[in-house]
Amino acid sequence: MKKLFFIFCVSVFCYTEIYAQQWEPVNNTITGEILTATVFKSNLYVFSLQEKSISIYKKQDKDFVMAGEIRFDSIQPLLNFTTGVNYVYIALNYPKNNESKIYTWDGIEVKIISPDSPTTESFESFIEYKGMLFLSGNFLREIDYRIMQWDGKEWKLIGTPEDFWGPGVLFTYKDILYCILNDSYSQNASVYSYDGTSWKRVLKNKAAIQEVFAITEYNDQVFLFEGTNNRYFVFDGKKLSEKSCTLKFDNYGYTPYCLKNFKGKLFLGGQFWSEIETSLCVIYFDGKKWNAAGNGIRSRIASIVEFEGSLYIFGSLDSSGEIILNNIARYKE
Repeated sequence: MKKLFFIFCVSVFCYTEIYAQQWEPVNNTITGEILTATVFKSNLYVFSLQEKSISIYKKQDKDFVMAGEIRFDSIQPLLNFTTGVNYVYIALNYPKNNESKIYTWDGIEVKIISPDSPTTESFESFIEYKGMLFLSGNFLREIDYRIMQWDGKEWKLIGTPEDFWGPGVLFTYKDILYCILNDSYSQNASVYSYDGTSWKRVLKNKAAIQEVFAITEYNDQVFLFEGTNNRYFVFDGKKLSEKSCTLKFDNYGYTPYCLKNFKGKLFLGGQFWSEIETSLCVIYFDGKKWNAAGNGIRSRIASIVEFEGSLYIFGSLDSSGEIILNNIARYKE
């Protein structure tokens, strides 16, 4: 009887260790739908969607306070964000009227810096590189230019590789700017590097890459996640390798939104379901396999941020296990 009791205790202990509650709620009074969060100039900011504006909140003491606002037209836009050294860049895409805008926010003031174009269909990818903003998108001019550069004062066309359709995905790796584009004929993906004047093809992949939803660097490689197909790609500067997540997701509702390298683990957040219930909406890669991150999160994760040594997740967060969350949670190691 003592032996059976000992085995039972060990089993309970192991279960608790594996599926321990690792997410705790963070008190806040933020209103609207949380779109993203970022660390900018040593402060943590949260961007939330209101009816006709974006509210910007700053973490202060034990709550978040209003720090700015961006107003937009009555047509609700699709939104993209990227953070640079001196600005947070916000792209507002209006797919219904083929007009899009780019804003900068320096922590105080909001400015429009959109390229001077009669109509701009969409901004697909943008990134700050060496103090300049590089933008990939569909610009409806006499010539359909793909990639532009903003030096802080004016826009400059820097072209795109020939015979390729659709705007490319921009990213940096080892201080080099890269762009992934799909071949319009063979439907294969190619990776190009930019030398300051032109684009040079680095490699050609055997398969096309669908729309990239999340990208980051981890273990000296770049991880790129598609929005479908339960697959991702790893780029090491020489080759682009296709990988499959070891946790199988249902095709319906699988959308990865964000990646974050935190203390040797690569966290992936989004909106997806798995055969392992505890991995709902957040999992992590330890360098060998994908794992459930505690009891997971129900609903949708829009952003993962490291701030002052802690990992935070933001979005429409409902609960983690039996713990009720209020759209922001902190990871307990």
